[in-house]
Amino acid sequence: MQKILMVYYSGGGNTKAMARAIKDGIARNKNMDVECVQVGMIHPDRVGDYDKILLGCPASGMEELEQSHFEPFYEACKKHLQEKPVALFGSYGLGVGHWMKKWERRCIMDGAILFDEGFICLGTPEGEMIDDLMDFGRRFSEFNV
Repeated sequence: MQKILMVYYSGGGNTKAMARAIKDGIARNKNMDVECVQVGMIHPDRVGDYDKILLGCPASGMEELEQSHFEPFYEACKKHLQEKPVALFGSYGLGVGHWMKKWERRCIMDGAILFDEGFICLGTPEGEMIDDLMDFGRRFSEFNV
């Protein structure tokens, strides 16, 4: 059984809601074991113990990763992303999603095998967006390199 780690930061709850929907989608794949934790609840070196990684962070400031908690976690764990399937997701309130494109390029430069485009959500995920997030999780659980 493959192990997936999902680590996310959520300031207002939107990215947490995204994480729940993605986890529900992964749960449909009985060959996957998923652990979903908030940043700060897992040591960055543990990332290396998993087969696939999901990272979630909302846009912050001028469309950057959240600087106090998530950015330090990412910096500390990026060495464990090399040659691993990685999926990104996050919410935003202002802007158009440039932070995600920058983050995608950064993950590739750090050696990750990026799954699809990062999934972004303006505000709180609702309705069809929940279904799309579940599908994102299911497809990531089935993604093979």
